[in-house]
Amino acid sequence: MNEIVRDTEDYKITKREIYLDQAASSDPEPEVMVDVMTDINHNFYNPSSIYAPARTVALYMDIARIKVKKFINARDEDQIIFGSCASEMIALALGNSHVITSYIEHPTLRHRMINEQIIRVDEYGYIDLESLEQSLIWAKKKLGCRPIVAFADVNSEIGVIQDIESITELAHKYNALVCVDHSQGAAHYPIDVQIYDIDMLVMTSEKCGCIRGTGVLYVRKGLNIDPLWSGGNQESGLRPGTENTYCINAFVNQLERISSDFEERMAREYIINSFMIETILESCEGLCNVTFYPYFGRTKNKIDKIEEDSFFINHVPNIISAKFDGIDNQELLTLLDIAHVCCSAGSACSSYEKESSHVLKAIGLTDEEANNVLRFSFDYRLKDEEIIEFGRRLRKCLNIITDNWDYEGKD
Repeated sequence: MNEIVRDTEDYKITKREIYLDQAASSDPEPEVMVDVMTDINHNFYNPSSIYAPARTVALYMDIARIKVKKFINARDEDQIIFGSCASEMIALALGNSHVITSYIEHPTLRHRMINEQIIRVDEYGYIDLESLEQSLIWAKKKLGCRPIVAFADVNSEIGVIQDIESITELAHKYNALVCVDHSQGAAHYPIDVQIYDIDMLVMTSEKCGCIRGTGVLYVRKGLNIDPLWSGGNQESGLRPGTENTYCINAFVNQLERISSDFEERMAREYIINSFMIETILESCEGLCNVTFYPYFGRTKNKIDKIEEDSFFINHVPNIISAKFDGIDNQELLTLLDIAHVCCSAGSACSSYEKESSHVLKAIGLTDEEANNVLRFSFDYRLKDEEIIEFGRRLRKCLNIITDNWDYEGKD
Protein backbone atom coordinates (compact mmCIF):
# COMPACT_ATOMS: atom_id res chain seq x y z
CA MET A 1 0.00 0.00 0.00
CA ASN A 2 1.40 3.38 -0.99
CA GLU A 3 2.15 5.77 1.83
CA ILE A 4 0.56 9.20 1.74
CA VAL A 5 3.25 11.87 1.71
CA ARG A 6 1.57 14.16 4.20
CA ASP A 7 1.68 11.49 6.90
CA THR A 8 5.40 11.92 7.56
CA GLU A 9 7.97 14.65 7.82
CA ASP A 10 10.57 12.28 6.35
CA TYR A 11 9.73 13.18 2.76
CA LYS A 12 11.35 10.53 0.56
CA ILE A 13 9.73 11.31 -2.74
CA THR A 14 10.78 8.36 -4.86
CA LYS A 15 8.08 5.91 -3.71
CA ARG A 16 5.48 8.12 -2.10
CA GLU A 17 2.05 8.66 -3.56
CA ILE A 18 0.97 12.15 -4.58
CA TYR A 19 -2.79 12.30 -4.38
CA LEU A 20 -4.42 14.76 -6.79
CA ASP A 21 -7.89 13.25 -7.09
CA GLN A 22 -9.71 14.66 -4.07
CA ALA A 23 -12.77 15.38 -6.25
CA ALA A 24 -13.16 11.61 -6.71
CA SER A 25 -12.77 10.75 -3.03
CA SER A 26 -11.02 12.68 -0.30
CA ASP A 27 -8.59 11.06 2.10
CA PRO A 28 -9.95 11.31 5.68
CA GLU A 29 -8.49 13.89 8.01
CA PRO A 30 -7.00 12.50 11.25
CA GLU A 31 -9.81 13.90 13.41
CA VAL A 32 -12.31 11.93 11.35
CA MET A 33 -10.61 8.65 12.15
CA VAL A 34 -10.61 9.52 15.85
CA ASP A 35 -14.37 10.19 15.68
CA VAL A 36 -15.02 6.91 13.87
CA MET A 37 -12.93 4.77 16.22
CA THR A 38 -14.50 6.42 19.28
CA ASP A 39 -17.97 5.52 18.05
CA ILE A 40 -16.95 1.98 17.04
CA ASN A 41 -15.51 1.38 20.50
CA HIS A 42 -18.10 3.16 22.63
CA ASN A 43 -21.23 4.05 20.62
CA PHE A 44 -21.85 0.93 18.56
CA TYR A 45 -25.45 0.51 19.73
CA ASN A 46 -28.44 0.42 17.40
CA PRO A 47 -30.19 3.81 17.73
CA SER A 48 -33.58 2.11 17.32
CA SER A 49 -33.13 0.03 20.49
CA ILE A 50 -34.76 1.20 23.72
CA TYR A 51 -32.04 0.76 26.37
CA ALA A 52 -30.04 3.72 27.65
CA PRO A 53 -26.80 3.39 25.58
CA ALA A 54 -28.85 3.05 22.39
CA ARG A 55 -30.96 6.07 23.33
CA THR A 56 -27.70 8.02 23.66
CA VAL A 57 -26.75 7.06 20.11
CA ALA A 58 -30.23 8.11 18.94
CA LEU A 59 -29.64 11.46 20.65
CA TYR A 60 -26.39 11.80 18.69
CA MET A 61 -28.45 11.33 15.52
CA ASP A 62 -30.67 14.23 16.53
CA ILE A 63 -27.62 16.35 17.22
CA ALA A 64 -26.22 15.36 13.82
CA ARG A 65 -29.33 16.73 12.11
CA ILE A 66 -28.95 19.99 14.00
CA LYS A 67 -25.31 20.26 12.87
CA VAL A 68 -26.26 19.74 9.22
CA LYS A 69 -28.98 22.39 9.50
CA LYS A 70 -26.48 24.82 10.95
CA PHE A 71 -23.98 24.09 8.16
CA ILE A 72 -26.47 24.95 5.39
CA ASN A 73 -28.55 27.43 7.47
CA ALA A 74 -31.72 25.36 7.32
CA ARG A 75 -34.70 26.10 9.55
CA ASP A 76 -35.50 24.01 12.62
CA GLU A 77 -38.64 22.63 11.00
CA ASP A 78 -36.87 21.47 7.84
CA GLN A 79 -36.10 17.78 7.36
CA ILE A 80 -32.68 16.11 7.31
CA ILE A 81 -32.44 12.52 6.05
CA PHE A 82 -29.32 10.36 6.18
CA GLY A 83 -28.46 7.60 3.69
CA SER A 84 -25.44 5.92 2.13
CA CYS A 85 -24.24 8.34 -0.57
CA ALA A 86 -25.16 11.29 -2.78
CA SER A 87 -26.53 9.12 -5.59
CA GLU A 88 -29.01 7.46 -3.23
CA MET A 89 -30.07 10.79 -1.75
CA ILE A 90 -30.58 12.31 -5.21
CA ALA A 91 -32.69 9.32 -6.22
CA LEU A 92 -34.72 9.72 -3.02
CA ALA A 93 -35.23 13.43 -3.62
CA LEU A 94 -36.29 13.03 -7.25
CA GLY A 95 -38.43 9.91 -6.90
CA ASN A 96 -40.55 9.49 -10.04
CA SER A 97 -40.69 13.23 -10.75
CA HIS A 98 -40.00 14.76 -14.13
CA VAL A 99 -36.45 16.09 -13.98
CA ILE A 100 -35.03 19.10 -15.79
CA THR A 101 -31.24 19.06 -15.81
CA SER A 102 -28.20 19.97 -17.91
CA TYR A 103 -25.73 18.15 -20.16
CA ILE A 104 -22.88 18.41 -17.64
CA GLU A 105 -24.49 16.64 -14.70
CA HIS A 106 -23.64 13.44 -12.85
CA PRO A 107 -24.95 10.17 -14.41
CA THR A 108 -27.56 9.98 -11.63
CA LEU A 109 -29.23 13.00 -13.24
CA ARG A 110 -28.22 12.64 -16.89
CA HIS A 111 -29.71 9.18 -17.24
CA ARG A 112 -33.14 10.61 -16.45
CA MET A 113 -33.10 13.25 -19.19
CA ILE A 114 -35.50 13.50 -22.09
CA ASN A 115 -34.91 15.88 -24.99
CA GLU A 116 -37.38 18.54 -23.90
CA GLN A 117 -35.84 18.69 -20.43
CA ILE A 118 -32.15 19.06 -21.31
CA ILE A 119 -30.64 22.41 -20.39
CA ARG A 120 -27.78 23.77 -22.49
CA VAL A 121 -24.67 25.21 -20.88
CA ASP A 122 -22.42 27.93 -22.25
CA GLU A 123 -18.73 27.59 -23.14
CA TYR A 124 -17.74 27.97 -19.48
CA GLY A 125 -20.23 25.43 -18.13
CA TYR A 126 -22.83 27.87 -16.80
CA ILE A 127 -26.43 26.73 -17.13
CA ASP A 128 -28.08 28.69 -19.95
CA LEU A 129 -31.02 30.47 -18.31
CA GLU A 130 -32.87 30.91 -21.60
CA SER A 131 -32.61 27.18 -22.25
CA LEU A 132 -33.80 26.52 -18.71
CA GLU A 133 -36.81 28.78 -19.18
CA GLN A 134 -37.75 27.03 -22.42
CA SER A 135 -37.68 23.67 -20.61
CA LEU A 136 -39.78 25.08 -17.78
CA ILE A 137 -42.37 26.48 -20.20
CA TRP A 138 -42.56 23.12 -21.98
CA ALA A 139 -42.95 21.30 -18.66
CA LYS A 140 -45.72 23.64 -17.50
CA LYS A 141 -47.69 23.06 -20.73
CA LYS A 142 -47.11 19.33 -21.16
CA LEU A 143 -46.71 17.80 -17.72
CA GLY A 144 -49.40 17.04 -15.22
CA CYS A 145 -47.07 17.26 -12.23
CA ARG A 146 -44.52 19.59 -10.69
CA PRO A 147 -41.04 19.16 -12.27
CA ILE A 148 -37.74 19.32 -10.40
CA VAL A 149 -34.78 21.35 -11.68
CA ALA A 150 -31.79 19.34 -10.50
CA PHE A 151 -28.13 20.31 -10.86
CA ALA A 152 -24.76 20.33 -9.11
CA ASP A 153 -23.78 23.77 -7.88
CA VAL A 154 -20.10 22.84 -8.39
CA ASN A 155 -19.15 20.70 -11.37
CA SER A 156 -16.72 17.92 -10.51
CA GLU A 157 -14.69 18.13 -13.73
CA ILE A 158 -14.24 21.86 -14.32
CA GLY A 159 -15.19 23.35 -10.94
CA VAL A 160 -17.63 25.97 -12.24
CA ILE A 161 -20.02 27.36 -9.60
CA GLN A 162 -23.54 27.79 -10.95
CA ASP A 163 -25.67 30.91 -10.49
CA ILE A 164 -27.92 29.23 -7.93
CA GLU A 165 -29.93 32.35 -7.13
CA SER A 166 -30.96 32.97 -10.75
CA ILE A 167 -31.75 29.29 -11.34
CA THR A 168 -33.98 28.94 -8.28
CA GLU A 169 -35.74 32.24 -9.01
CA LEU A 170 -36.53 31.12 -12.55
CA ALA A 171 -37.61 27.62 -11.48
CA HIS A 172 -39.98 28.94 -8.82
CA LYS A 173 -41.44 31.41 -11.32
CA TYR A 174 -42.79 28.35 -13.18
CA ASN A 175 -43.71 26.46 -9.98
CA ALA A 176 -40.84 23.98 -10.29
CA LEU A 177 -38.83 22.64 -7.38
CA VAL A 178 -35.04 22.90 -7.12
CA CYS A 179 -32.69 20.11 -5.98
CA VAL A 180 -29.01 21.06 -5.60
CA ASP A 181 -26.21 18.51 -5.45
CA HIS A 182 -23.71 20.21 -3.13
CA SER A 183 -21.36 17.21 -2.94
CA GLN A 184 -18.37 18.87 -4.60
CA GLY A 185 -18.99 22.22 -2.99
CA ALA A 186 -19.40 21.31 0.68
CA ALA A 187 -15.72 21.63 1.64
CA HIS A 188 -14.87 24.44 -0.77
CA TYR A 189 -17.90 26.67 -1.25
CA PRO A 190 -20.38 27.78 1.45
CA ILE A 191 -24.10 27.56 0.75
CA ASP A 192 -27.22 28.94 2.44
CA VAL A 193 -30.49 27.19 1.61
CA GLN A 194 -32.55 30.14 2.85
CA ILE A 195 -30.71 32.84 0.92
CA TYR A 196 -30.84 30.77 -2.30
CA ASP A 197 -34.38 29.50 -1.59
CA ILE A 198 -33.37 25.88 -2.22
CA ASP A 199 -36.05 23.19 -1.89
CA MET A 200 -33.78 20.14 -1.59
CA LEU A 201 -30.04 19.75 -1.20
CA VAL A 202 -27.70 16.75 -1.18
CA MET A 203 -24.22 16.26 0.29
CA THR A 204 -21.91 13.29 0.76
CA SER A 205 -19.23 12.48 3.32
CA GLU A 206 -16.51 11.27 0.96
CA LYS A 207 -15.89 14.62 -0.75
CA CYS A 208 -14.94 16.67 2.29
CA GLY A 209 -12.13 14.94 4.13
CA CYS A 210 -14.35 12.28 5.69
CA ILE A 211 -14.79 8.55 5.13
CA ARG A 212 -17.30 7.40 2.52
CA GLY A 213 -20.58 5.84 3.56
CA THR A 214 -23.00 8.69 4.29
CA GLY A 215 -25.16 10.92 2.17
CA VAL A 216 -27.53 13.55 3.50
CA LEU A 217 -30.68 15.08 2.03
CA TYR A 218 -32.19 18.39 3.13
CA VAL A 219 -35.91 18.79 2.39
CA ARG A 220 -37.69 22.09 2.91
CA LYS A 221 -40.69 21.95 5.24
CA GLY A 222 -43.93 21.25 3.41
CA LEU A 223 -42.46 19.02 0.70
CA ASN A 224 -43.37 15.35 0.67
CA ILE A 225 -41.13 12.66 -0.79
CA ASP A 226 -41.60 8.90 -1.05
CA PRO A 227 -39.16 6.19 0.10
CA LEU A 228 -37.23 4.25 -2.52
CA TRP A 229 -38.07 0.95 -0.84
CA SER A 230 -40.13 -0.35 2.05
CA GLY A 231 -38.78 -1.61 5.34
CA GLY A 232 -38.20 -0.20 8.80
CA ASN A 233 -39.19 3.21 10.12
CA GLN A 234 -35.69 4.68 10.22
CA GLU A 235 -35.35 8.26 8.95
CA SER A 236 -39.10 8.82 9.38
CA GLY A 237 -39.75 5.81 7.15
CA LEU A 238 -38.04 7.45 4.18
CA ARG A 239 -34.80 5.46 4.30
CA PRO A 240 -35.26 2.02 5.90
CA GLY A 241 -32.18 0.36 7.32
CA THR A 242 -30.01 0.77 10.41
CA GLU A 243 -28.25 4.12 10.30
CA ASN A 244 -24.48 4.24 9.80
CA THR A 245 -23.98 6.23 12.97
CA TYR A 246 -20.18 5.94 12.91
CA CYS A 247 -19.92 7.73 9.59
CA ILE A 248 -22.81 10.12 10.24
CA ASN A 249 -21.23 11.49 13.41
CA ALA A 250 -17.80 11.73 11.77
CA PHE A 251 -19.36 13.52 8.80
CA VAL A 252 -21.23 16.18 10.77
CA ASN A 253 -18.23 16.80 13.01
CA GLN A 254 -16.14 17.31 9.87
CA LEU A 255 -18.72 19.83 8.60
CA GLU A 256 -18.27 21.72 11.87
CA ARG A 257 -14.50 21.81 11.40
CA ILE A 258 -14.91 23.05 7.84
CA SER A 259 -17.19 25.86 9.03
CA SER A 260 -14.85 26.90 11.81
CA ASP A 261 -11.82 27.55 9.57
CA PHE A 262 -13.38 27.85 6.14
CA GLU A 263 -11.63 31.10 5.20
CA GLU A 264 -8.20 29.72 6.10
CA ARG A 265 -8.81 26.56 4.08
CA MET A 266 -9.92 28.54 1.03
CA ALA A 267 -7.02 30.96 1.26
CA ARG A 268 -4.59 28.03 1.24
CA GLU A 269 -6.38 26.38 -1.71
CA TYR A 270 -6.11 29.54 -3.81
CA ILE A 271 -2.36 29.61 -3.10
CA ILE A 272 -2.09 25.94 -4.07
CA ASN A 273 -4.10 26.60 -7.25
CA SER A 274 -1.62 29.24 -8.41
CA PHE A 275 1.41 27.12 -7.53
CA MET A 276 -0.05 24.07 -9.28
CA ILE A 277 -0.72 25.99 -12.50
CA GLU A 278 2.77 27.50 -12.42
CA THR A 279 4.28 24.06 -11.85
CA ILE A 280 2.33 22.44 -14.69
CA LEU A 281 3.34 25.22 -17.07
CA GLU A 282 7.01 24.79 -16.16
CA SER A 283 6.77 21.00 -16.55
CA CYS A 284 5.33 21.38 -20.06
CA GLU A 285 7.84 23.98 -21.25
CA GLY A 286 9.43 22.90 -24.52
CA LEU A 287 7.38 19.69 -24.63
CA CYS A 288 3.75 20.64 -25.25
CA ASN A 289 1.35 23.55 -24.98
CA VAL A 290 -0.99 23.50 -21.99
CA THR A 291 -4.08 25.58 -21.28
CA PHE A 292 -6.45 25.55 -18.34
CA TYR A 293 -10.19 25.83 -17.89
CA PRO A 294 -11.77 28.34 -18.52
CA TYR A 295 -9.19 29.46 -21.10
CA PHE A 296 -9.29 26.26 -23.26
CA GLY A 297 -8.38 27.68 -26.65
CA ARG A 298 -10.26 30.93 -26.03
CA THR A 299 -9.38 34.06 -27.97
CA LYS A 300 -7.58 36.96 -26.31
CA ASN A 301 -10.81 38.97 -26.20
CA LYS A 302 -12.57 36.13 -24.44
CA ILE A 303 -9.75 35.84 -21.90
CA ASP A 304 -9.85 39.59 -21.28
CA LYS A 305 -13.59 39.37 -20.69
CA ILE A 306 -13.16 36.51 -18.25
CA GLU A 307 -10.61 38.50 -16.28
CA GLU A 308 -12.76 41.64 -16.36
CA ASP A 309 -15.70 39.67 -14.98
CA SER A 310 -13.56 38.32 -12.12
CA PHE A 311 -14.30 34.83 -13.37
CA PHE A 312 -12.51 32.90 -10.69
CA ILE A 313 -14.92 34.13 -8.06
CA ASN A 314 -17.28 31.63 -9.71
CA HIS A 315 -14.88 28.70 -9.77
CA VAL A 316 -13.69 26.57 -6.86
CA PRO A 317 -9.88 26.70 -6.47
CA ASN A 318 -9.35 23.02 -5.73
CA ILE A 319 -10.15 21.70 -9.23
CA ILE A 320 -7.75 22.31 -12.12
CA SER A 321 -8.69 21.07 -15.58
CA ALA A 322 -5.65 21.14 -17.87
CA LYS A 323 -5.52 20.48 -21.62
CA PHE A 324 -2.18 19.10 -22.84
CA ASP A 325 -2.23 19.71 -26.59
CA GLY A 326 -1.34 16.61 -28.60
CA ILE A 327 -1.04 14.41 -25.49
CA ASP A 328 -3.41 11.47 -25.08
CA ASN A 329 -4.82 11.72 -21.57
CA GLN A 330 -5.03 7.93 -21.09
CA GLU A 331 -1.36 7.51 -21.94
CA LEU A 332 -0.38 10.33 -19.61
CA LEU A 333 -2.64 8.95 -16.87
CA THR A 334 -0.98 5.55 -17.15
CA LEU A 335 2.51 6.99 -16.87
CA LEU A 336 1.52 9.20 -13.95
CA ASP A 337 0.01 6.16 -12.23
CA ILE A 338 3.32 4.32 -12.65
CA ALA A 339 5.00 7.41 -11.18
CA HIS A 340 2.69 7.20 -8.14
CA VAL A 341 0.63 10.28 -9.05
CA CYS A 342 -3.14 9.89 -8.66
CA CYS A 343 -5.28 12.10 -10.89
CA SER A 344 -8.06 11.58 -13.43
CA ALA A 345 -9.38 12.33 -16.89
CA GLY A 346 -12.79 13.34 -15.51
CA SER A 347 -15.44 12.22 -13.08
CA ALA A 348 -14.69 8.91 -11.33
CA CYS A 349 -18.32 7.89 -11.90
CA SER A 350 -17.70 8.05 -15.67
CA SER A 351 -14.14 6.67 -15.68
CA TYR A 352 -15.11 3.39 -17.37
CA GLU A 353 -17.00 5.06 -20.20
CA LYS A 354 -15.11 4.84 -23.48
CA GLU A 355 -16.51 8.11 -24.80
CA SER A 356 -14.89 11.50 -24.25
CA SER A 357 -16.03 13.56 -21.27
CA HIS A 358 -19.63 14.71 -21.74
CA VAL A 359 -18.82 17.79 -19.66
CA LEU A 360 -15.96 18.94 -21.87
CA LYS A 361 -17.94 18.25 -25.03
CA ALA A 362 -20.88 20.23 -23.63
CA ILE A 363 -18.68 23.33 -23.23
CA GLY A 364 -17.48 23.08 -26.81
CA LEU A 365 -14.40 20.86 -26.89
CA THR A 366 -14.05 18.30 -29.67
CA ASP A 367 -13.47 14.63 -28.88
CA GLU A 368 -9.80 15.09 -29.70
CA GLU A 369 -9.47 18.12 -27.43
CA ALA A 370 -11.39 16.44 -24.61
CA ASN A 371 -9.01 13.49 -24.82
CA ASN A 372 -6.12 15.86 -24.06
CA VAL A 373 -7.56 16.96 -20.70
CA LEU A 374 -6.64 15.83 -17.18
CA ARG A 375 -8.22 16.90 -13.91
CA PHE A 376 -6.09 17.62 -10.84
CA SER A 377 -8.01 18.10 -7.60
CA PHE A 378 -6.74 18.69 -4.09
CA ASP A 379 -7.57 20.24 -0.76
CA TYR A 380 -5.85 22.66 1.61
CA ARG A 381 -3.50 19.95 2.92
CA LEU A 382 -1.46 19.59 -0.28
CA LYS A 383 2.14 20.52 0.53
CA ASP A 384 4.47 22.68 -1.54
CA GLU A 385 7.06 19.89 -1.71
CA GLU A 386 4.39 17.53 -3.08
CA ILE A 387 3.61 20.04 -5.83
CA ILE A 388 7.29 20.40 -6.72
CA GLU A 389 7.74 16.65 -6.88
CA PHE A 390 4.55 16.31 -8.92
CA GLY A 391 6.00 18.74 -11.45
CA ARG A 392 9.19 16.67 -11.68
CA ARG A 393 7.27 13.45 -12.27
CA LEU A 394 4.90 15.11 -14.77
CA ARG A 395 7.81 16.36 -16.85
CA LYS A 396 9.39 12.91 -16.95
CA CYS A 397 6.10 11.42 -18.13
CA LEU A 398 5.79 14.06 -20.84
CA ASN A 399 9.40 13.41 -21.87
CA ILE A 400 8.52 9.77 -22.48
CA ILE A 401 5.42 10.61 -24.52
CA THR A 402 7.21 13.22 -26.64
CA ASP A 403 10.28 11.02 -27.20
CA ASN A 404 12.58 13.34 -25.26
CA TRP A 405 13.42 10.65 -22.69
CA ASP A 406 16.48 8.41 -22.79
CA TYR A 407 15.04 5.84 -20.32
CA GLU A 408 18.10 6.22 -18.09
CA GLY A 409 16.53 8.78 -15.81
CA LYS A 410 18.00 11.81 -17.55
CA ASP A 411 16.11 14.64 -19.23
